[in-house]
Amino acid sequence: MRAIDYGEISTFSASMGLSGDVVIVRLSGELDMATAPRLHVQIAEATRLISPPRLVIDVQYLDFCDSSGLNLMVKTLHRVQREGGRLVLSGVGGRFARLLQVTRLDQTLHSYSTVETAVAELGGTG
Repeated sequence: MRAIDYGEISTFSASMGLSGDVVIVRLSGELDMATAPRLHVQIAEATRLISPPRLVIDVQYLDFCDSSGLNLMVKTLHRVQREGGRLVLSGVGGRFARLLQVTRLDQTLHSYSTVETAVAELGGTG
């Protein structure tokens, strides 16, 4: 029997909800090349719920994000903008904030301290 190395297990979850006509996607755990495809499916669904899409991605409980996750967020931003919508982040802090700064994505992916503030910025109900 093979011993399980719990350091290799990547945990990730994404949940969706609505606040008025703004879709909120809450992420937790590790967003990496193994979990990004699963998020891609959920984000695609989220962008179809409201037209034009208005989307808050809450990263407050995101522990890790690699280039796959960043790539997905940038592609989603471009898709949402092409459809006349808006996408913002909430709960950005720690290592993820530093990652956005280093890659200069903090100038492209606008962020707000709380989901409520982000929803209000998009014109939804907070």
